[in-house]
Amino acid sequence: MTRFIESVSTHQLLPPYHSKESVVHGFLFDIDSKAIQTYCDTYLNLGDPQQRGFHYRPITEAPFGLLSHTTYPRLCSLDWKTAQSLGVKASEWDHLTQTEFFVAVPVHRFQVTRANLLVDPVIQWVQPFIITNNATSAFSGREILGLETLYGQIVLQLPRQPRGFTFSVSLPSWKEFAPNSAQAMWPFAYVDRGAPLDAAAGQEALEGKLAKVIATLEAAIPDLASLAEGKFPETLELLILKQFRSAADATQAIYQALVTCENRYSDVANMTLYDPAAVTIDFQNGDMVDEITGTFLGMKSKYRPPAMMVTAGGTPLPQGKPKVRTVKARLAFSFTATIDLMNIKSQFNFRHCTPS
Repeated sequence: MTRFIESVSTHQLLPPYHSKESVVHGFLFDIDSKAIQTYCDTYLNLGDPQQRGFHYRPITEAPFGLLSHTTYPRLCSLDWKTAQSLGVKASEWDHLTQTEFFVAVPVHRFQVTRANLLVDPVIQWVQPFIITNNATSAFSGREILGLETLYGQIVLQLPRQPRGFTFSVSLPSWKEFAPNSAQAMWPFAYVDRGAPLDAAAGQEALEGKLAKVIATLEAAIPDLASLAEGKFPETLELLILKQFRSAADATQAIYQALVTCENRYSDVANMTLYDPAAVTIDFQNGDMVDEITGTFLGMKSKYRPPAMMVTAGGTPLPQGKPKVRTVKARLAFSFTATIDLMNIKSQFNFRHCTPS
């Protein structure tokens, strides 16, 4: 391997990453196990299982996703050597602010025996998509880690009720996949968290309608069961398929690998619960949204987009009220924490070709 040629123009902030006083809003929601298995077979279970030695499956006892809105007020790279090689002082290398909106899905990674038996499951988290409002983070996520990072707008809106929290997400995307369809900044998702539960209401919820959710977590993913006690898992091990296209044939990959990294949470504080019944999570209509939510989350659209018109300025406008796909939250919470993304490594290389 030859040394990468560093340049500020690459817009890449090198890991490990560190951010204090990050604010996390999390929502657990159900996903069809078939959709998770399809994702595993498409993106993770590649090639001969005997050669790769592992196999991914859904956690059938808890087929759900974690939707997160995370604000990083001061994200920094701890890679001081690169900063210094570019003539940048370490103290000037940590002025990046961003907000992320993503879905993470826990899966089981099984070892494959010589008899093709699946044994010794461990939990890893895949991120079908992640949206950030910072271009540097988008470049870094895609090029360094291999995440499906998309650049978009994440905007806070006036809450519907006191102490509420409401935001919308938009993406440069296509309403319809068609030759004459222009790309525009289209709505992707809308989330209304609702007001926090007070101590009495929170305890009542934990003993009532949330008790089944907590029991499911305790059985399937013990690290998440302590959410109700104001804790969050110290580490989530993320799993990513990192790949690069061939210049000669863009349908082929010259490099494919499963990459893992650790998202570590420390100094967790201000854990707050919300009423899942008061949470609104809407994914907007459109071909690109349909592809993302249908492929990754199994939310197939049963209708076509509404008729469109084009303004004099070329901006397409929907006719009538657009339809949406609504996701029901099973558990809603928020907290503040220090977040570190670290220990990035290649778990398995499917193919690695180097020029002769």
